[in-house]
Amino acid sequence: MCGAIPQYLSLGFILEEGLSMADFWELLVSIRHAADLSGVKIVTGDTKVVEKGKGDQVFINTTGIGKVHPSANIHTSRIQPGDKIIVSGEVATHGITILSVRQGLEFETDLFSDSTYLNFW
Repeated sequence: MCGAIPQYLSLGFILEEGLSMADFWELLVSIRHAADLSGVKIVTGDTKVVEKGKGDQVFINTTGIGKVHPSANIHTSRIQPGDKIIVSGEVATHGITILSVRQGLEFETDLFSDSTYLNFW
């Protein structure tokens, strides 16, 4: 997401057989909360179920659309050597958090996903 005001989101779920409805509902409520905070409308979705052991519980695929922010000046010609990439947290925090939950790994510190909405305009 770069220079856009997000407006609409699609959600595609691949659920592993045996995932509890309570866990799926908790996930949906969390997504709804994040969408409400960011002002994004979830407008379409799809759900598929795969055999137990074939889906790592949940995969989520999203696609978002919006409109270009009026002050954005996006063009590949503006990329220059020395440009900086802004990372809003520790690199790989989301990945290690998900991996630790899926694999039952425990650490001496609390882990939290670094995923967040990016429409700060």
